Amino acid sequence: MRHESARILAALVLCSAVATPGTLSAQSDRPAELSSSVGDGFTIAVVGDVIIAHSLEHMMSNPAFAEVASLLQSVDVATGNLETQIIDGRTFVGSRGGYRGAGIPEQEHLDTNPSIADYLPVFAKAAIDNGADLFQGTGVHVLRGIEIYKNRPIFYGLGEFIRQRDIGRLAGRGDPTRDECPGCPFPAKYESIVAVSEFSGDRLVEVRLYPVELRYDSERLAHRGIPETASPETDRRILERLRELSAPLGTTIVIEDGVGVIRR
Repeated sequence: MRHESARILAALVLCSAVATPGTLSAQSDRPAELSSSVGDGFTIAVVGDVIIAHSLEHMMSNPAFAEVASLLQSVDVATGNLETQIIDGRTFVGSRGGYRGAGIPEQEHLDTNPSIADYLPVFAKAAIDNGADLFQGTGVHVLRGIEIYKNRPIFYGLGEFIRQRDIGRLAGRGDPTRDECPGCPFPAKYESIVAVSEFSGDRLVEVRLYPVELRYDSERLAHRGIPETASPETDRRILERLRELSAPLGTTIVIEDGVGVIRR
């Protein structure tokens, strides 16, 4: 990401809001009337069902902001970070299929199916149309495909960089089976990607994809969920899965020395 960019970087990430319910403004169609200062230099505004924590002056003077605000009305919570120019949208409501996609059971969205919720491509592309350099989605906890739109990467799901593994059974009784606990942790949720996007000026040059495994099979429970460089065998499995998920989105991933590469 180019830190000097004044553009909005839109990201769907599960981080906590910067305001408590008591600090929120009433809803209105005019964001300027809703602005209220809170700690650490943030400005809070509510647009429809969305909370935006951002330096809003440059956004309000931009006609394109109205388009993004319209899309954000289906979002329950959104927060922002002034330093990294991030808008964080959480808990989309009223969308067909929720964050899993239509008709996808809970246990399947947590595994290896390729589903992308219906609203996500629309929102991601609108964010890029309005100035975002990159869009990252999360919430599914596992890998989803990568799309390149207008020379900007859209990561629909990169897995999780770190996890906490709770005890699922008493000692000596073994791990639960998939039938017994469809939402429990399984290996696919312990295989992730760290993505590095390289820009030259305003042009995306390449995206490098580094596989990470979170020690699902570690004999020490305390080590499960801690990231480490994947083994060559796991490298290829993770990258081939991501390549398969990304192909329908028009993205070609080349595997070179255990690293996935998307070139423009």
